[in-house]
Amino acid sequence: TARLGSGTASSSTFLRGDGTFAAAGGGKVLQYVFNHDATEVSTNVGTTPNFAMSNRIDLAITPSATSSKILVMYNFGSITSYEGSCLGYGRISVSNDGFSSNETIPVSGGANQVRSHYAQFGLNLETASHQTSQGLCCSFIHSPNSTSTQTYRPKFWTEGGSGYVNINRSPRDGSDDFSSCCFAYAMELQG
Repeated sequence: TARLGSGTASSSTFLRGDGTFAAAGGGKVLQYVFNHDATEVSTNVGTTPNFAMSNRIDLAITPSATSSKILVMYNFGSITSYEGSCLGYGRISVSNDGFSSNETIPVSGGANQVRSHYAQFGLNLETASHQTSQGLCCSFIHSPNSTSTQTYRPKFWTEGGSGYVNINRSPRDGSDDFSSCCFAYAMELQG
């Protein structure tokens, strides 16, 4: 009989690279929260990051341990920048006080600042009113090192003062145009 490793094999152990069996640990999903929003948004966001969706797509989760990680995922069904050939940008901000005074960016953005702000993603530039807007997904793992409630919320801006962001709709917004929905998830992972 061939032996794969030392220790005891069971349904709760795995074979490690060093040839020993060990109990699995870490990475378990401890809790999750979900949110969605189908509100059509078309707003002039200008050059300053702002909460174009208000708090409608917030994710609030309270880690059970300081060693926990939070997997955050935002899926925008349709999102574009529009007007004045202004490219659009976005990021997911986090706050441990409901955005009353404390706001941070949980993961670093790109190496270059756009209008003095770091972005985590760019938005498709809508150049024709008949074009179908594209979806966008942003996901990351945040290590809050805290058991305080963490609230995640997207912010958007453009490179020019006349720039608009369209979410869940096309810029044309005709009576037969599509409408989409945003979905967001946060999962607490055991550290």
